[in-house]
Amino acid sequence: MKRVSIRQCYRVGLYWLLVLLGVPALGLAQTTTIHGVVTDAKTKAKLPFVSVSVPQAAIGTNTDSDGGYTLQVPAQYTSLVFTYLGYRSVAKAFVAGTAQTLDVQLVASAAQLGEVVIKGTKPPRYKNKDNPAVALIRKVIENKAQNRPESYDYVEYEKYEKMTFSFSNLSEKFKNRKVFKNYQFLFKTQDSTAAGGVNILPIYIEEKLSKEYYRKNPEKRKSIA
Repeated sequence: MKRVSIRQCYRVGLYWLLVLLGVPALGLAQTTTIHGVVTDAKTKAKLPFVSVSVPQAAIGTNTDSDGGYTLQVPAQYTSLVFTYLGYRSVAKAFVAGTAQTLDVQLVASAAQLGEVVIKGTKPPRYKNKDNPAVALIRKVIENKAQNRPESYDYVEYEKYEKMTFSFSNLSEKFKNRKVFKNYQFLFKTQDSTAAGGVNILPIYIEEKLSKEYYRKNPEKRKSIA
């Protein structure tokens, strides 16, 4: 009788193991690498913190501050969904098993307000009770928790800051100092509206307009001046 060596048995066993288990395992391990940039369809601006996900799977990522993303997708999936606050969601298909670039342009969603009718009436005397302005402020206070940026997954807004340093109630003795001899015109252009009738002389004004971005999870804030 012909003897069968241990090495031959090992080779035969390994062959059948690969046939029965190897092919499916390799199939499951295959992934598709997708990368690209997400921009605004109108302004072409790069959009940060855009959600990039795979439908019916707990797989996803977010674009970086330059709108770029990279995602490893299992071979059985062939589409991505792009979601961003204030924009229409978009689904894009790709070819599985091939690394590829998938750039996406998102279109801003236009929110429409209902019709408002304004009727002219004699203005009533000011009172807190039943005052619509007071009622509005109360509603704002009641809903301030849910309207905070931290209540949303993604927030984008413009922030304007203004800082002013001024002199007020300047005496004649101060104005007549020798150092101000050639600058008397400054005291003729004082502003009395910003401080309730008190004359003020602005000496320094700084203004700043910035674009603010916030992502809840993982938490990240970014300010672009």
